[in-house]
Amino acid sequence: MKRFSAICVTKNEDLAFAPSKMTQMKSTATAHITCDLAATRKWVCECESCREVRSLTGIDKVLAVRPLVREIEQIEEQLRDLPEGAERQGLRDRYLTRYDILAHAMAK
Repeated sequence: MKRFSAICVTKNEDLAFAPSKMTQMKSTATAHITCDLAATRKWVCECESCREVRSLTGIDKVLAVRPLVREIEQIEEQLRDLPEGAERQGLRDRYLTRYDILAHAMAK
């Protein structure tokens, strides 16, 4: 993808002090985010550092919601075995509430 400004390019000398590759990637991605947001109001950079940081952000989100997804799956299994009635309705309400929480977490 084409860069919008020469300012977005981070020099290797600026990263020489970085204690780790992860810190280097984060600082590069942060510089690119800042530049992209100023130029296009959207993070569009496709360099390796930006792709890696996006990927890690996605993994963090997946790990954060995984327990909620497991609970939703367990409720689905319980709902299959329950006959209609108050207990099933209560479990269905819990199921829908958990789905709302999941949707909110994924929207962040």
